[in-house]
Amino acid sequence: MSAAYFTIRYRSALHPDSVTLIVEDPAGDHFMLNCHPDHCRLTPMDDFERLTPELHRLGWQRVPEVAPYPIDALRSLMTGALATHHFPPFLTGTAYTS
Repeated sequence: MSAAYFTIRYRSALHPDSVTLIVEDPAGDHFMLNCHPDHCRLTPMDDFERLTPELHRLGWQRVPEVAPYPIDALRSLMTGALATHHFPPFLTGTAYTS
C-alpha cells in the first residue's frame, strides 16, 4: 500500500463504466487516475502543462480543491462510486473553472 497523497484537479466521466481523474502529487507532478469497477491505473502525465488549455474542450471538469487523499483512499472512493453509480458530491454537478 502506498502512502503517497494526491490532490484531485480534474475529472472526466465521459465513459459510463469508468471514472478518470487528473491528480497532483506534493511535488507538483500530474497523473491520470483511471478507475474501473475492478482496478485503477495511475499514469504519469509528462505533458500536463501542454494539455491544460484543452481539458475543458475535451470534456474535463475542474474539481474544487480539497485536502489531498492517499492513493489507497482515492482508489477506494472511485471504485465505490462506480459500484454504486454514485459520485461523491465534489465530483458531481456543475463544471468548475479556474
